[in-house]
Amino acid sequence: MRSGDGMDLETVRWQLKWADRAIRNSEMRIARLIELRETLRQRGCDQKKVDLAIQREEKEQATHRMDQSRLAAMVVHFEQQMSVRRAV
Repeated sequence: MRSGDGMDLETVRWQLKWADRAIRNSEMRIARLIELRETLRQRGCDQKKVDLAIQREEKEQATHRMDQSRLAAMVVHFEQQMSVRRAV
């Protein structure tokens, strides 16, 4: 079964898996950047570049979360369509 944009359920599930992975990776990068920022602060060093990197990573993570939501909705739609077809 294909969606309006030509993607099938297997492709959507695969993309959802990668979006989940990207979110986890982003969370780990943000945590490391926050630790780096704290280390720089303790040493009295400038942390502006780290702050900017954190902001960039948070924006990218938000994009991955939007993708994840869209893909999850597509999986639900596919599954509903499949159950309707089985019922008919």
